[in-house]
Amino acid sequence: MKKLDFGEARDSYVDTKDFESYSLNELVPGDKIIGEIYITDFRISKESGEEYFTVLITNYKKELKWAITFYPTLYYNEDGNDPKIYGKKGGRLYIFLDTFMSIVMKEDVNKKPYRSYYFEQFRETVNRVVTKVEVEAIKSKHENAKSPNVRFLRVTLSEE
Repeated sequence: MKKLDFGEARDSYVDTKDFESYSLNELVPGDKIIGEIYITDFRISKESGEEYFTVLITNYKKELKWAITFYPTLYYNEDGNDPKIYGKKGGRLYIFLDTFMSIVMKEDVNKKPYRSYYFEQFRETVNRVVTKVEVEAIKSKHENAKSPNVRFLRVTLSEE
């Protein structure tokens, strides 16, 4: 029997505030998490005034979550709407997007010079169709990096 998705809002009955939580700078290369993914909308940093978004990966069984925040390079259309996120090859956002898309689209990793997506469409699609991910923290290629990069190992899509 096919599993039916009625759009139940998990956060309406599971309080994750007491889950063991890690931000990107608390992870070490080799750390892994398997869980559900959720990408937030853009927010404005109170400290810097920069726009950012956060990727939340939550393992409800182990009561564990990762919060990975990106301050991306944004490009806007002439009307100022529909920003595109841009990741240049070798950068943190590129590795995140490239490893994700290589799995989902069955493409080779690290072949494109950059990755660029309309943020809202990317965010909405990921939040709607990705049911589970496995993600690993990996060492940054940049010597002075204060935190690791993150790459996808597995992505499970709904049957939508």
